[in-house]
Amino acid sequence: MATILYMSDTLGGRVLLARRDLNINQDELARRTGVSRPFISDIERGKTTNVGMETVFALAEALGVRAEHLFGFSDVIVDEGILEEGWVAYEVDDPEEHRLIQEIIRLFQGLKSEDQRFALSFMRRMAADGPRVIGDE
Repeated sequence: MATILYMSDTLGGRVLLARRDLNINQDELARRTGVSRPFISDIERGKTTNVGMETVFALAEALGVRAEHLFGFSDVIVDEGILEEGWVAYEVDDPEEHRLIQEIIRLFQGLKSEDQRFALSFMRRMAADGPRVIGDE
């Protein structure tokens, strides 16, 4: 299984990136984990490095990632078994490409369902047609 690799080597950085991928704020993460928002802020900024295992496991569950990833023991972020059918995790080495993919996902999720179907149909057609030059007949 391939994975999305985050460009962070700290617990706080991995929490921050996973939280942003979910498009949730610190208040929502605090609600989901039962720890305070200021504590989450301190973790993300690296001000707090003494984070208990219970908190890390709660963060992992709330963020939908593996605790081993948050601990820094593994680059595998999610288990293949928890991906919904048809979803694929993949490797992204370029941070700019990762940001682009996340923006596409965020924009797609904000569309109405009929617009999502149209966008998906459009992307499938573009992929099937291959590269094109504008003005090329």
